[in-house]
Amino acid sequence: MSLKTKRVVVKLGTSLSFDPVKGIDPTHLRRLAAEIATLQRKGKEIVMVISGAIGAGMNRLKLKERPRGIKEKQATAAVGQVYLMDLISNVFSAKGLSLGQVLITRQDLESGPRYFNARNTIEALLSMGVIPVINENDTVAVDEIKFGDNDRLAALVTNLVRADLLVILTDVPGLFTADPRKDKSARLIPLVKEITAKMEASAGGEGSIAGTGGMVTKLMAAQMCTLNGEHCVVASGRKAGVLTRVLEGRGEGTHFLAKAIPKAARLRWMPFSDKRLSELVLKEDAVTRLKKGQGHLYPSDLSKVVGSFHAGEVVRLADSKGRTFAKGVSRLASEDAQKLKGLKGWIKGKLAGAAKPEILMMHDDVAFKSTL
Repeated sequence: MSLKTKRVVVKLGTSLSFDPVKGIDPTHLRRLAAEIATLQRKGKEIVMVISGAIGAGMNRLKLKERPRGIKEKQATAAVGQVYLMDLISNVFSAKGLSLGQVLITRQDLESGPRYFNARNTIEALLSMGVIPVINENDTVAVDEIKFGDNDRLAALVTNLVRADLLVILTDVPGLFTADPRKDKSARLIPLVKEITAKMEASAGGEGSIAGTGGMVTKLMAAQMCTLNGEHCVVASGRKAGVLTRVLEGRGEGTHFLAKAIPKAARLRWMPFSDKRLSELVLKEDAVTRLKKGQGHLYPSDLSKVVGSFHAGEVVRLADSKGRTFAKGVSRLASEDAQKLKGLKGWIKGKLAGAAKPEILMMHDDVAFKSTL
């Protein structure tokens, strides 16, 4: 299956730049840089998500084991980030490629203004012919280091930049029927239409000594992509020409098939965002209308405003029993939503500066505008 997409997110695993014996190793990166340069000349837009800051820091600090404490991980990442970007910059610039680093945290993708700022920056880099290199800001992102991984970040970036494909390049050929490190009869699964509990159970444990991934986190990333209508391929980054073969659909790695969702209906916001979101509780007839795709909300549809939020932040939409059924970007602050709650029709002067305020539910860029 040929994947005809202009914009691709490529996630590079720690094992492609870090060797437990050699330390920082540019061998695989040089080959990938040459291939990416060729793809860019053919009109492809590449966004990279990289892992390896802690691995590089371990090498520089001569650590034999991955740090366990949060502050030690943060410090190791701070040291490694400098050397990792220096390595990648040198390798890619040798192929005539320009890079721009973007450090983000999960919180950046949960705040409306910060979300759009990040996306606008990446769009500007791409328009300049620069390859955005994205990583979690490990020196400050406690949760991301503690139990996070860059596979999940890569899935969220795929959503952020409106790409159709995420390619996760790692040190294994793809998803197998069992852990190939333990079972010699394990077979590669070339196509996955639905991620099952059995697949998750056979995915094995964590990755390398320097990385935190493993196949489990790649399955999670694939799930996040496919549920949002985006393809995901997991393949070996140690094979020459891997990206080209993936894009040409030549049976490389494991292809996780996207759900059949029209582009105009894709949720272009974090559907997997933090559960600690504020909430708009709606009356049942409004819930029914929204679920049928009839996107207009009126003041009388709103029965309760929970929590405090600013305009541009993500809020949950819930039914009268408190069950969340959607998330969206509020164009009203919570105090303004409170002023309009339960009103029938518009009342002049009730909300200063907004004769017809809206809540913008994100489907692609405009989704449906819900008048509240």
